Amino acid sequence: MTAEEAGRQFRREIRYREHVAGILAFSAGVVMEIDRFLTTVAKNNRHDIPIIGAESGSDEAPFIFGSFGGSDYGIVAPVFSGQSLHLHYNYDMGWKPIGKDMAITATDGSYCVSTIDGESAASIYEKYLGVSPDRYFVENVREFPLVTDRGERKVVRCPSGYDKDGRLYFIAKLNEGETVHLSYANPRRLLEDTKLYADAMKEFEPQALLLILCENRARFLGELIGTDMQSYTGFMPQTAWVRALKSMARSVGADELAGLAARLEVAGGSRDLDTVYSPRRASCWRCTAALKRRSGR
Repeated sequence: MTAEEAGRQFRREIRYREHVAGILAFSAGVVMEIDRFLTTVAKNNRHDIPIIGAESGSDEAPFIFGSFGGSDYGIVAPVFSGQSLHLHYNYDMGWKPIGKDMAITATDGSYCVSTIDGESAASIYEKYLGVSPDRYFVENVREFPLVTDRGERKVVRCPSGYDKDGRLYFIAKLNEGETVHLSYANPRRLLEDTKLYADAMKEFEPQALLLILCENRARFLGELIGTDMQSYTGFMPQTAWVRALKSMARSVGADELAGLAARLEVAGGSRDLDTVYSPRRASCWRCTAALKRRSGR
């Protein structure tokens, strides 16, 4: 079964389910297919359903499990539904655009950028950052991913590979004709943003909290990752957390996967109605998300 076929089957199953609040998607070994799967799920869907999740495991040992047992290749996506259940999430992009506008002038499919401003895509890193393609190229440039606009939202794309012709490969889409920028991040600014979003989560008054820590965000922050987590565990010591290869967030009904390639950090909390609810450093987005019972207010 292809990712598109699986997406169509999943879409049929949720289309007429009542009170769908959100989807938690975990994948293993299907880096590009998860984008195709979720894009298919979103197509012509009558809901605007939030999806949060992660690429599980590590590069060497991806793994998911469910009622079917365990697998190192596939997608598991439990659906949250209920008349009084609500999924809330927001995210901010810690990476800031720098430099000139650049146009993607040629692609080879949706996941390969051949040229930018008429030059080989990889050459922009050598031109502006002095980073030449070599065995460490991907690790060296992930701190400076490409940023582009998708509607009112900015998305980040980190190269996952390159070839001898200087083409760059990504695990989420970039389109010919789009404008991109290089970008950078500051650890202090990331921590400040984390605190702001954690404060918003605290106001939500969750009873339970799940934090999905992106491996690359952890590497970027280094010893500061404990401070990053403390923004959540400080008000909820029982916060559960997992460390994931990549994280993501999007809405069914949105055109694009917001952050699989951009390294989201995802936090999700639940609230019940009755209780009032290095390798080189790499880039990452932040995301907060929460589940709670609607209070009727």
